[in-house]
Amino acid sequence: QVALRKAEKQLEIHGTEELRSQVEQLRVAAEQAKQALSAATPAATTTASTGKTAKAEPSAAEQALKKAKIAVAMKRAALRKAERSEAPAETLSALQDELTEAEQDLAKLNQTEEASV
Repeated sequence: QVALRKAEKQLEIHGTEELRSQVEQLRVAAEQAKQALSAATPAATTTASTGKTAKAEPSAAEQALKKAKIAVAMKRAALRKAERSEAPAETLSALQDELTEAEQDLAKLNQTEEASV
């Protein structure tokens, strides 16, 4: 978690592709660690005082949708940052293409989620 936050901060400052890749890898590792932790602890534990059950784990589709939303937000932020810094046209074009692809992936996941409901 700490390494992820530090890498995200560096990404905000420098915004290189290498950092972007590293942040994405750290996000995946953090998500896997959270899943491993939740799998190691009982999913529906009850508290003795209230008798309430813990929130159920989101489905794989919900997790994929959340990751896709995050990816779109990150790509959009990278594009805006590049625009503010007056990056070369080919860089802007590449970032726009990545954003478009991420948005299309998100749209597909949304359609899949809506179809399953």
